[in-house]
Amino acid sequence: MLNTKKNKKIRRNRIIYLIQENFLVSVIIAVAIISMVISGIVATEHSRERGKDGGTKTTLVKADTINLAMFEPRNFNVYESIDEDIFYINQLVYSSLFKLDKNLNITPDVVSKYSVDTSNGEVNISLKDNVKFSDGSDLESSDVKASVDRIIAAESRSPYFVYASKINHIQINDSKNFTVVFNSASDAALDNLIFPITSAGEYKKGESFAIGSGPYAYSGHESGKTLKLAVNKYYYDGIAKLPIVFNIVKDRSVIPGLMTMDVVTAYLNKTQDADSIAQDKKLKYKKLASGELEYLGFNHENKYCSNSKFRIAISKAIDSSKIIKYNYAGAAVTSDSIYYPNFLGAKKDDTFNFEPKKATKLLKELKLKDRDEDGILEDESGNPVTLRILVQNTNKQRLEAAETIIENLKQIGINAELVSVDADSYKDKLESKQYDIYFGGIKIDKQFNLTDLYTTYNKIGFSDSKLLTQISRLEQSLSSEEQLKQFTAIKKSINQDASYVPVCYKAYWFLSVDTLKNADDVSFYSPYEGAVKWQWSKRKTK
Repeated sequence: MLNTKKNKKIRRNRIIYLIQENFLVSVIIAVAIISMVISGIVATEHSRERGKDGGTKTTLVKADTINLAMFEPRNFNVYESIDEDIFYINQLVYSSLFKLDKNLNITPDVVSKYSVDTSNGEVNISLKDNVKFSDGSDLESSDVKASVDRIIAAESRSPYFVYASKINHIQINDSKNFTVVFNSASDAALDNLIFPITSAGEYKKGESFAIGSGPYAYSGHESGKTLKLAVNKYYYDGIAKLPIVFNIVKDRSVIPGLMTMDVVTAYLNKTQDADSIAQDKKLKYKKLASGELEYLGFNHENKYCSNSKFRIAISKAIDSSKIIKYNYAGAAVTSDSIYYPNFLGAKKDDTFNFEPKKATKLLKELKLKDRDEDGILEDESGNPVTLRILVQNTNKQRLEAAETIIENLKQIGINAELVSVDADSYKDKLESKQYDIYFGGIKIDKQFNLTDLYTTYNKIGFSDSKLLTQISRLEQSLSSEEQLKQFTAIKKSINQDASYVPVCYKAYWFLSVDTLKNADDVSFYSPYEGAVKWQWSKRKTK
């Protein structure tokens, strides 16, 4: 839902920014006006309003181009570019075997049907018959094989190598049917089959603008100025309504100003106060959960934190909504597990709900009581329950959130001490387990493979092999229905274990002009998802 409430506190902090930004916008206004004319935005009349004096009028006219913004990429090559903007553009120009929806469900893209042999780590795939590249040629099995070979040849230079490298080979049966053979059964995950497909015959090594079979096609690039995408008239899933022009900028801070002039239609803003900027510019804005998890990890060598009931009690004492509002300035969302909010559309779980009374009840069951009535709980030997919360002092948000958590824990009788250290000391204390709870963060990729927290980045002494096996199984090839069933069981298990507790997921902001329609499918991973349906109108004042 689009948020329209004012954030007065943040707005005051933006005064200096706005003065500076308005100066920058005034400098480029002449160029912006020229850009609007060149882009051919104005088309059919939509509606009209007259000024009170009857002499001026504002007319809404339908746009015939979607205007976006980007930095000048260092590399346009589909398989080698690590530029974030190119990653997003690849999703417009190229199709994939599978893709992710806004809840990170894996759905077929150019695949008509598939079957999985989990024991042998193989996926049998049939391609849709009506998929064509933007030059009109058919997408076939050989194109998929060639694409995988190109990614593997690029090795670590390719952002897709980590996925494609798990494929041993592709066995082609005919032009529309093939088998993907993975290196091992554990590698056989459908999200390893999300990568851009290029033509086997047309692609040249290292080329910048390879043709694809997505809804758009590269149509022009003027260095430092614009990148143009034309509508792919052969796209199998419906022709896009409008072409796209990316205006190349050097400073993202000027984009909101450009949006007020209809030079930019929409963009993904990752700054914390983007909602305040949008309010000041009278733009629409939508909060999107990102892939950046903020969490607490419990040291299993601590006599209290080694108990899952104690860990759940701590989680129920933490007011995540308050933390998001005051420590993250609203730029975050809650989650009912360490997995992405609403991951796979699974049913909500209440294990980590903010319920201080239930937290107190759980602690009583552990025979932790305020025996000397000093406000702090003691164990049966009379020892006060004191916890050390480790946080890196260079991360202001976590530092402030940790202070809020300490206040929360005090309300249930637990004394917590803040251990605030620099990055090197933080790492050393994690390794030597000189903490009871640590406050950490992790940026998760499209696979949302959280096994690393339990293996590679396991700093808590986690050793439940049964749970780890259960978590790992989710990464193997499964249908959407099977994956949801598997995840529902896993979420219950990891929540009851509570070795890791989510504080929040940081949020990004999708900003747009207030006339943009049909932008309902955007996500942090794919901010232009559904652009084929986008429509908008610009204001013309006479």
